[in-house]
Amino acid sequence: MSLLENLPVDIHTPTQQEEQVVDILFQKDHPAPSHSTRDGTPTHSRDKHAVLQGFEEGLVIVILFLVFSLPHVTTYLESLSFLSGSLGRQFVIKILLILILYGIIKKYYL
Repeated sequence: MSLLENLPVDIHTPTQQEEQVVDILFQKDHPAPSHSTRDGTPTHSRDKHAVLQGFEEGLVIVILFLVFSLPHVTTYLESLSFLSGSLGRQFVIKILLILILYGIIKKYYL
């Protein structure tokens, strides 16, 4: 006989009030639609949605970084009179542009 079989088990079904409390405690701000299998058990669609949303934000940051790392952008920034010859200023300008564009994209599209 294993130790798992000796654990106490609650065999009573939860009341309506207990189910509501659990639903309120585990409710997220914007829950994804939950799908159920044939027997009514929910799948992990909320978790999948949260993981994909995290990848989406990271992907936007990576794309912005790659765009601002292109030689064409660097050449353009070097052509500006107040940034010529200063890699530190170019770096700061690139970071600020990435942050501003990321904020705009996140607010309006993500």
